[in-house]
Amino acid sequence: MAFVEIKEILANEVLIDVVVDSDIRWEIYRAYSKSLEEAVCISAELEAFNLAEQKKGATEKLGVRTLLDKMSETNGKANSAPSDAINDLATVMT
Repeated sequence: MAFVEIKEILANEVLIDVVVDSDIRWEIYRAYSKSLEEAVCISAELEAFNLAEQKKGATEKLGVRTLLDKMSETNGKANSAPSDAINDLATVMT
């Protein structure tokens, strides 16, 4: 192996060790990146994806809570029967 190849391998290993998120670390390792630049690109893409998923998950949870609040306001109380909940959902969404 040439010195440059060894240097790239060691740089990739250091990058993998520095990443805190174990999922991102595993994906970088699995990608078998051939250069440090490629490994950094992979880690940046994964981090951006994870942040977007976290934000999307937070808004979806907020949407469900808001919908449940509207359903409660419509009836004055939460329904226990599934058919009542479906009817309430249809009313709120229209």
